[in-house]
Amino acid sequence: MIIDVAGRPVVAKAKVYGGNHAQMLHNMPLGADNVKVSIYVPIVPDATIPCPHEDITRVADAVGTFIAWPRRLVRKSSEV
Repeated sequence: MIIDVAGRPVVAKAKVYGGNHAQMLHNMPLGADNVKVSIYVPIVPDATIPCPHEDITRVADAVGTFIAWPRRLVRKSSEV
């Protein structure tokens, strides 16, 4: 999957893990509008992520961990 930030082209390639509003991420509810992602290729490392958590604020910071990402900003790579 690929993920983007509103108004910007693709910022990363990531594995997307299905989620529901009751799923927890970093001891907080994921929320109905988000999915859990794990970035494995940062395309725009300095792009600000839409759901920052503590010191994870840029795409580069999110590599190797799980973060919440708005479902509407996740696309299958074949859609690009």
